[in-house]
Amino acid sequence: MAQYADRCLLLARTESSGPPQAGLTYLLLDMKSRGVSVRPISQITGDDEFAEIFFDDVEVPVEDLVGEEGNGWAVAQATLASERGLTLVELSQRMRYSLPLLSAIMRERQCEQDGAMRRDLGGLIARVDATCALADQYLLKRISGTEVAGDASMVKLHYSRTLREFVSLGRRISGLQGQYHSGFMRGATQETGNWTLDFMNSYNWSIAGGSDEIQRNIIAERLLGMAREPRHWQWEATRS
Repeated sequence: MAQYADRCLLLARTESSGPPQAGLTYLLLDMKSRGVSVRPISQITGDDEFAEIFFDDVEVPVEDLVGEEGNGWAVAQATLASERGLTLVELSQRMRYSLPLLSAIMRERQCEQDGAMRRDLGGLIARVDATCALADQYLLKRISGTEVAGDASMVKLHYSRTLREFVSLGRRISGLQGQYHSGFMRGATQETGNWTLDFMNSYNWSIAGGSDEIQRNIIAERLLGMAREPRHWQWEATRS
C-alpha cells in the first residue's frame, strides 16, 4: 500500500562500522519527499498490496528521527513485535468468529456427513483455539512486561499456517461455488468474498512482517537457545 501512504518506516544505515545491526537509524519518511518513487508489485490475485520504494538522493530531516541515531535496530524489533503479536491478537479472534461460517456452508451444501470434511473442520477448530490461546498469552505477557524475544514470532508463525488451512478448507467446502464473489466475509481472511482469492492471499502472511523462515530462526535462537548461524561472512562484507 506504499502508493497510498503518507509516511514510510525507513530503517537506514547511517554508520558503516561495527556489526551489521549497529549503525542503523529508524526514520519516519515523508513519502512526498523529493526523490522518492514507488512501483507497485502485482500479486497473483491482481492486487498490489506490496511495492518497491526507490530513493534517489533523498534527504530526511532530523525531526523525522525515531529514537536515537544508530539505535534503529532496537526500534525496528519493537515495531515488528507489535505487528507480529498485537495485530494477530485481533486477527486470531476474527478467525474464531468465522468458524460458524464454515459449518453453515457445509450444511448448505449438504456435506456435513462427509467424514473427511468433519475431521478437517474439527482439526481446524482445535488449531484456531490454539492460535487464539497463543495470542492471548502474548497479550498478557505484553501487558505485564514479561514478554521475551520470540513470543511474537510464535504467534505469527502459528497464525500464518492456520490461516492457510482455514481458507483452504473454505475453498474445498464451497466447491465451484467458491469461485464466485459471495459478499464480504467478516472473518480472518482478506475479506474479498472469494475463497480462491483469499486462499492465494493467505500466503502473504508467510512473507509480510518477516517470513516463516525468519520466525523459525528467531524462535530457535532466542526461545530455545540454539546456536546462531555463522555470520562472519556478513561482517567481512560489511567492513569492506
